[in-house]
Amino acid sequence: MGSSGSGPLTKVGPASAGGRFSRLFFLASQNLDKLVKGQAEVASLISDRAFYLKTQGDKKVLAIVREDIPQHEMIDIDAGDHIQFQAWSRSSKDQVAGELEEDAKKAIEDEPAFLTMYWRNVSFVQQPNKGT
Repeated sequence: MGSSGSGPLTKVGPASAGGRFSRLFFLASQNLDKLVKGQAEVASLISDRAFYLKTQGDKKVLAIVREDIPQHEMIDIDAGDHIQFQAWSRSSKDQVAGELEEDAKKAIEDEPAFLTMYWRNVSFVQQPNKGT
């Protein structure tokens, strides 16, 4: 992981420590329920708790924030922000806490796998729309 810009996502786990991957990583069942660390650009927002991250090429990976917390405690993420995160690769919406907005529920149904994370495991590397 670099200190500036947005590098490729990195997965870590017993069988694949430090390897790079693309969106195809999430389609392999043996890669589900693995810890994923990396930096990525936020491609687009779906809701307060759901957004897409850019991966290698023009592909995107769905990210869902696990906790259902008050809006004033959430991080203000915008498309174009570069974030550093720690997450888990998942395939079931049952692994998300609380009620999701309808757009987020639909996004999960449309994806074979996605990332779940906690706000405490997300930090900003760069926020171009906010001048940082």
